[in-house]
Amino acid sequence: MMPQQPMQSFAKPKKSRLWLVIFIIVALVVVAGVLYTLRSQIPFIQQYVSDSVSPGDDVAAIEQDLQAVNLSGLGSELSDIDKELTQ
Repeated sequence: MMPQQPMQSFAKPKKSRLWLVIFIIVALVVVAGVLYTLRSQIPFIQQYVSDSVSPGDDVAAIEQDLQAVNLSGLGSELSDIDKELTQ
């Protein structure tokens, strides 16, 4: 007959393996939740992206995109933020 002690040593790795599997499942659920949240916010983000952005990545195209950015209301928005923060 085999002694009982080796059986007890095999039980511990199974328990730690169970915790590892639970941790991996929880991590996968968290990653899936983050990806779902990011994918659901894409239309919200896209409304701020101008349709006039050119697909090129050379200096001239980037300069043209920068010139097309409308910053005229930025000062009033910043002052509104200041007012909200000081209240």
